[in-house]
Amino acid sequence: MKRLLTAIVLIAALIPINAAAKVIVNSEGEAMRATTTKDFMRHKHKAKYYTESWTAILQSTEGHLIYINFLLTNIGVVEGSSGLSMSITFPGEQAKSWSAEHKVGDFSDDSSKGMIKIGPNEMTLKGRNLTIKIDDNDMKLDLTMRGWYPTGYKFYDGKTFLNDKKNRYFYHFIHMPRGDFEAEMTWEGKTVRMKGAGYLDHMVNNRLTSEWSRRWWTVRYFAPNYTLAFITMQLDKKFGGETVTRAFFGSRTKPLALTDQIELKPSDLATDSKAGHKYHTKYDVSMSGDGFSLSAVFKSKRLHDRDGVIEKLPKIQQGIAKMFAGNPVTYRLEGAADVTVTEGTEAPKKLGGTAMMETIVIE
Repeated sequence: MKRLLTAIVLIAALIPINAAAKVIVNSEGEAMRATTTKDFMRHKHKAKYYTESWTAILQSTEGHLIYINFLLTNIGVVEGSSGLSMSITFPGEQAKSWSAEHKVGDFSDDSSKGMIKIGPNEMTLKGRNLTIKIDDNDMKLDLTMRGWYPTGYKFYDGKTFLNDKKNRYFYHFIHMPRGDFEAEMTWEGKTVRMKGAGYLDHMVNNRLTSEWSRRWWTVRYFAPNYTLAFITMQLDKKFGGETVTRAFFGSRTKPLALTDQIELKPSDLATDSKAGHKYHTKYDVSMSGDGFSLSAVFKSKRLHDRDGVIEKLPKIQQGIAKMFAGNPVTYRLEGAADVTVTEGTEAPKKLGGTAMMETIVIE
């Protein structure tokens, strides 16, 4: 049963967010606002399906692709649970997964330190400096990351309501849109030192995301002097079927936009014969803002991680989990990037490199 609860926690943390007829935000003042220490701390909630996750995403100069999740939820037979999970891809290889399970009581936060803690594991954010220390279940990770900007950012107050009653909602905070990291990881008897580019965000849901969404598409693109990160979610028809986006774009010297307006055209469907899903492997993207425009094509070079959380459960537990959450599968893709950026009156800049792409199918 513990594995079943852990699977539901992971599903709730990995998937998007929706609403009844139309999403609602508190749209007063500037759309792009600085995050605070309070935003980083736990948003305690008694909702039966409350889930909170903090996610760091790393791409090393050598080609490692790593996703780190700190998770907390009320979902459970008695009091819910907390835990950590990681997707770890060594250069040119397929991903391996790691996780550690804990009780809700093993979670704590300390706003004076800017720290959240699960068991012996810590994530601390002070200004533009992030540290992650994991020492749990055969995994040791010591990471430091310094952000490009003195703060993180949120779209208005970070809260999006999914229905007119405003009793279903999510928060989304981009605490570090882009940073430069160094890390040492010891796992499976091997120690690896890495450096590269990274990102940190944070989501809070008071409903299972599988209740209101069907698909979502993400990109984290780390160019030497620019960074792009977006999450686009397709809501369930019961929640209006709307497409909801949160997209950040910035240069090394300044944030340029945090918006809900981008044009995304996913295409090139691949078939997952195991789950029966079809998922997109190419994204055409365009966005513009005050003094800039961007157009991009992100096309998968390979699928490096297929994460079907429910499929890892015993057969009898799979049936129970599907009643709660469907059969979500996350497809993580290493993508070729073809990007053009124009700032002001400058000549367009052509950018390449590798993007970290995800597509999640919940059906």
